[in-house]
Amino acid sequence: MWACLAAAGVGFAIGMRFRVMFLLAAAVLFTVATIAVAVSGGWSVSHTVGVLVLLLAIQQTSYLLGLFVSMRR
Repeated sequence: MWACLAAAGVGFAIGMRFRVMFLLAAAVLFTVATIAVAVSGGWSVSHTVGVLVLLLAIQQTSYLLGLFVSMRR
């Protein structure tokens, strides 16, 4: 739950302030962090992939919302 909120907040903030290169860097950081948590927590590969896809989808959707809001100002 907290990871989803963090992904949404980071994505929205990047969309409001920065552009695609920052989004790609944040996606790489989310991927590395998720894999690290998965390895330390003993998650299965399918669970790890599912969580990673969910977090990246939330981050990218929030980025698009932030981008849209920043263009409307």
